[in-house]
Amino acid sequence: MPGTHILHGRWRLVINQDKTLLVYFRHRSIIRSSVVFNLGSIVLPYTDEYKYLGLMFDEHMTFKEAVGVLTQLAGRALGSVVNIVKHRSNLGFHTFTQLYTSCVYRVSDYASGVWGFRNIQVVILCIIEP
Repeated sequence: MPGTHILHGRWRLVINQDKTLLVYFRHRSIIRSSVVFNLGSIVLPYTDEYKYLGLMFDEHMTFKEAVGVLTQLAGRALGSVVNIVKHRSNLGFHTFTQLYTSCVYRVSDYASGVWGFRNIQVVILCIIEP
């Protein structure tokens, strides 16, 4: 199959060279490495960012784009929860907290173990009408 490389060995992995990219994670003050990495006879191209398991990693590990996307998703989830609570007046506080934990908290907590200790400024605006 063209565009693939088989790593001979115990597991016989097949790697798609067209989708294989290289990210050099580094501090902003360090220049990108000039080392050329090869997969077989193919030179692997460098990229500034890479999406892995739905989380964007950039070469400086700032997570700004990832946090922005997760903030938008959590905001939409919060809007849905508020809409449910607003249209069903018989829902109690316990139900609201269950909905919040199930819908909003799960989204905002995704991969927080990776980016959670960064000082990232995010402004969330939520307007709740009575």
